[in-house]
Amino acid sequence: MSSTEFPMLIEKTVALLTHLTEADVQALPPAERRRFADLLNHWAKIAERPDLPKAGFIEQLARGERAN
Repeated sequence: MSSTEFPMLIEKTVALLTHLTEADVQALPPAERRRFADLLNHWAKIAERPDLPKAGFIEQLARGERAN
């Protein structure tokens, strides 16, 4: 899968999650429900991380800084 396909995959995943109901989740066996919750929590933490500043001399040059 190419990196250009990831935004489309994310959009489809969001669309699927939007249409889930509480009853759908409650119908899962407890172990699957726990796995589902763990995956959602994992990706929520990643999605909520602040963007880290890029490092390296190319980024310094792009910002107009002098690279040492």
